[in-house]
Amino acid sequence: MDQALLHVMINHWRGMYKVLKHDWQTVAREIGVTSSELHVLWIVSFEKIAPMTKIAELGLWDVSTVAQMVTRLKKKMLINTTKDKNDRRITWCELTPIGIETVKKSKEFHYQFVDFVSDHKGDSEDKRELIDNLRSFQNEFNRHFHGEKFVEWIDKTEKQLP
Repeated sequence: MDQALLHVMINHWRGMYKVLKHDWQTVAREIGVTSSELHVLWIVSFEKIAPMTKIAELGLWDVSTVAQMVTRLKKKMLINTTKDKNDRRITWCELTPIGIETVKKSKEFHYQFVDFVSDHKGDSEDKRELIDNLRSFQNEFNRHFHGEKFVEWIDKTEKQLP
């Protein structure tokens, strides 16, 4: 890859990510969690009940990182954990009623990134095609680096949202 393309890609993707991250952190702060903890809550809300290893896989974290976040979320009474009956090494995570409400509340906030993409997508057929091509690129990229299961999970959970 030439250096100019690398420079452009890094800076444009970083700029986009900063907007996403700002929105996500603002929402998380408002509801009393970190942005990573909010991500854990969303993963568990989609899965209903999930082992820490799956949360780590889907969140792109180490299991030890997930264990620390789950401990904090338990203290905040947002997640319950149970040990697997057959394999005590497996810890299952499930949202508490407060956790469910917290996830619902996080969906009510304003996300400027989503607004921009929605407005951009609606302007013309060319812009809609651009967004569709970007999504296709993201799918291919993540399939290559994070695997088919990761991309399938994103596609599956997208259908659970309005």
